[in-house]
Amino acid sequence: MKTYFHVMDSAIGPLSYVWEEGGDILFLGCSLPGYIGIRPARKKHALLEKEIKGYLGQRIETFTVKARLNSGSRFFKKVLGTLQNTSYGQVLSYKKLAEEAGYPLAWRAVGTALSKNPLMILIPCHRVVQASGKLGNFSGGVGIKKFLLDLESRSASKGE
Repeated sequence: MKTYFHVMDSAIGPLSYVWEEGGDILFLGCSLPGYIGIRPARKKHALLEKEIKGYLGQRIETFTVKARLNSGSRFFKKVLGTLQNTSYGQVLSYKKLAEEAGYPLAWRAVGTALSKNPLMILIPCHRVVQASGKLGNFSGGVGIKKFLLDLESRSASKGE
């Protein structure tokens, strides 16, 4: 199966993404680690770009585009899978995510797993903060994490 990558402009800067011919998104982020050697495709993944722009423009809260984790340990997949069930606008701590994933003492390992999330925004690691309320790290940078959290909190408060 052919693999493609493209870079799209967005409200948070350039976003690189990789997808397979069948449409599954394999990577979405601010850089392309591990995908060196893949040449940019002229064609875009129209649904992904539409949904990312809709999310960043506060028009959608959930994604229908299909994303797939290609690698990772059982722990990694469990943590990221659990995180995918986090609702739009919901913020939780690393400790709470560790508990929900079934690893109550592994909150530091949860942070490490999130730092390797290959599907930024689609698997919403920006929604995880330190127990103290501090933002913690984010692969796209703390400024983007704050932007995404603010975006979701503004949208959530509109509906109240």
